[in-house]
Amino acid sequence: MRRAIIVSWLLLWAQSARAVPALELLGGARPDRAFGGRSTPIGAQSAYFNPAFLPGTPGGAELTFVALDQSLQLDLFARPEGYDVPEDVYRARQRTDEGTTARLTDRPLPTGRLRNPRGSDDPDAFNQFVVFGTTLPLWADRLTLGFVAVLPVGVFQRQAPFYSDAREQAFSNSLHFELLGDRLDLTPFTLGMGFRPLPHLSVGLGATLINHADSRPAIYVPDAADQETATTNAAVDVSVALAPHFGVVIRPLADERLRLTATAHLASESAVSGRSALQFWDYEYPEGQTALYQPFRQVFAHEPLRVGFGASGRLPSLPIEVHVDGLWTRWSAYHDRHDEVPDDFADTLGVQGGVDLDIDDLSVSFGMNYAPTPVPEQTGRTNYVDNARLGAQVGGRYVMPFEGWHLAVGAGFQAQRLLARDHFKRTDAARPVVDEFPDSVDANTGAPIASSAGVQTNNPGFPGFHSEGWLLAALVRLEVFR
Repeated sequence: MRRAIIVSWLLLWAQSARAVPALELLGGARPDRAFGGRSTPIGAQSAYFNPAFLPGTPGGAELTFVALDQSLQLDLFARPEGYDVPEDVYRARQRTDEGTTARLTDRPLPTGRLRNPRGSDDPDAFNQFVVFGTTLPLWADRLTLGFVAVLPVGVFQRQAPFYSDAREQAFSNSLHFELLGDRLDLTPFTLGMGFRPLPHLSVGLGATLINHADSRPAIYVPDAADQETATTNAAVDVSVALAPHFGVVIRPLADERLRLTATAHLASESAVSGRSALQFWDYEYPEGQTALYQPFRQVFAHEPLRVGFGASGRLPSLPIEVHVDGLWTRWSAYHDRHDEVPDDFADTLGVQGGVDLDIDDLSVSFGMNYAPTPVPEQTGRTNYVDNARLGAQVGGRYVMPFEGWHLAVGAGFQAQRLLARDHFKRTDAARPVVDEFPDSVDANTGAPIASSAGVQTNNPGFPGFHSEGWLLAALVRLEVFR
């Protein structure tokens, strides 16, 4: 009996992935403040990174176009002979400790009958999105509202779940980068407010809109022998929630010569869950049921708790500003797209910073970042793909008067290297690759099946894989402000 296909609806509200995944990946989409999101003022985008920087930001609007090329390499090592699942699996029964036989615990398809060739998915991608923001001072330089939205060009939102183990053989039969992919095809909206009660202190509060969907498909199959013919009603409820974040800026000298910062973004996720009700004609259901129920839950763009801290300030007698910050992320509590918590993801501490030169109406910036990976070597049954990133950005901005306002244009280029790494499966791993076709006997004759001896697996990551790549981004920015 085939499992019903569940279709999740994509809605016109934002989901969070790194709360605002594209901005987190870039460290802020501002050419003249490279990787300065949490430690220095960056206009409306401070509403997400550190809303305590909003007070003092002039009222206005900004638009940044970002083109992001993901040039990714994911090579699967050649499989040695003897590990494929043979056609014999269809007539196999597994021996039990009691001396009887039972159906196989795992029911893999024969390797030759998988829908997609191993590693056929192309990890490369090209993303374009527009970052729109606006700021509104409510009380001079003391109280300011900020809004920022990331609007993908082409795809409004995309959800593309996958399994990170042998179960993916029935779908793409490939490996996927865990923290990229559909996490960048979202449309998040963030609102922030900053208040400066004292010359030495600013505080900020922000929230990103997220949604949770509950789907209840009801499916009737009038002929179990023809499961391509069915009638379906899919009810969907959507609830909206806010993922909060907080920021603090301390100015020990009561001016911009030195700023100390701290931020906290609480954990958030967008979930699609529900239960399908599958009915057949002339079918005996379990007692008390009128259908077969199939619960499911998928999690998209899960972001664990993130805590940032940093410093920025101007050098004495020089038109130069320096900024640096660190970001601790609790990846040990990460949930993947099927709401499973990996056993051994590690918490990470990333660093980024930059140097900004401001001469009259011209600003030039250079910055670098390092983001360690939370994913350990994949020696067992899982195939989580992620790489540490080392990046640099250069950019600039020019301001000119315009009809009583100020018009600013900027451009920048960023490159991040995904540092190469190899993964090798090992038999002594804590959770080794599963033998999907264990020693078995023929269901009809009871004779041992020779092809079941040893380990057989369709795990697409076996016996290992290699990953690396580049993220290349071009930024063009336009601002209008008082």
